[in-house]
Amino acid sequence: MSLTGIWTNELRSVMLLIEGADRSLAGFYHSVVGRDPGYRVLAGRTGAEESGKQMAAFSVCFEVADPGPGYGHFSVCGWSGWAEVEDEILTIKTHWLLSVSVLDKNKEWAATNVGEDSFVRLTDDPREEIFKDFEAVKKLYLNLKRE
Repeated sequence: MSLTGIWTNELRSVMLLIEGADRSLAGFYHSVVGRDPGYRVLAGRTGAEESGKQMAAFSVCFEVADPGPGYGHFSVCGWSGWAEVEDEILTIKTHWLLSVSVLDKNKEWAATNVGEDSFVRLTDDPREEIFKDFEAVKKLYLNLKRE
């Protein structure tokens, strides 16, 4: 299976993945829940398909213009998991670690959060102009839910 395409998670953040011949992952990520409104570069790796699963990991560095008292401008998130077909939809199930820049050394113990994300592929078309068009992504999502 190829992971190339436009994906969304349960919170409607979107990512564009391009899988290289060397199993590299490149693309962009746009979070709708964080405080970074930008489209950030994504990089990662994937393995070969094995028994219907394909392992995948990717990371993104976010930048917040106005982080608030006690926090720096940057955070980094890494996702690790696998892709598989679930209910006829290609899905990536992951766990994530999000580390935020905390300026107070005594509060660094709380700088990393962990959680889960499930991504579904909206289209295998990796064009950036579709990925950055909110209405186009919304239409792809609604079409997926009707199928």
